[in-house]
Amino acid sequence: MSGPRYEFNKLVVCGCSVSDRTKVRYAWGDHLAASLEIEYLHLAGGAGSDKRGFRLLVQAIQQGEVNNNTLVLFQPT
Repeated sequence: MSGPRYEFNKLVVCGCSVSDRTKVRYAWGDHLAASLEIEYLHLAGGAGSDKRGFRLLVQAIQQGEVNNNTLVLFQPT
């Protein structure tokens, strides 16, 4: 028995320097979005906290950048 199939049109990654583009041109989120052939919204930041990640994610939802067709990956600090 298979579950529901989801069609995502965007990937959002929240997190700290582990998910950021610190000293690299592309983060793992860039590569994942490219391999899935979907848009990418990078909300990770070096020395970022979980509170920062949640704040930026809530703002993105309020601004309509994140919706039901968005895959959100939250990397805890």
